[in-house]
Amino acid sequence: MSLYKNQLGLSLIEVLISLLLLSLALLGLDAMNVMALRANRAAYFLGVATNQLQVMTDRLRVFKDTVSLDQQLLYWNVQNQQVLPEGYGTIRGHHPVYTLTIYWGNMPKDDCPKPQLGQSGCLQEKMA
Repeated sequence: MSLYKNQLGLSLIEVLISLLLLSLALLGLDAMNVMALRANRAAYFLGVATNQLQVMTDRLRVFKDTVSLDQQLLYWNVQNQQVLPEGYGTIRGHHPVYTLTIYWGNMPKDDCPKPQLGQSGCLQEKMA
């Protein structure tokens, strides 16, 4: 009789331990899902920034000197603000050699010595 009472207590402890392990496993899966979503968002921003650089490069090649560079830069930055968080682009140089840089997120808008990718970052392209 006393052996049966001890088994009831052990089965309750086993159930509680099983629930704890299951909860920890589900929390781990949730953490992996959040990390995957962040990586996916960073890849999305990289793709959009690359596309924006290509659009501006093509626009500069087509228009050459017929349209003001300041006007093109203003139009480009309006687009950058719409598709990237805190999107901002700069153009340096003179026709036909330009250096285009695009920033997004909380990146300082001064220099982009190498591509920095993620939730905030920058890309630079030299056009000749």
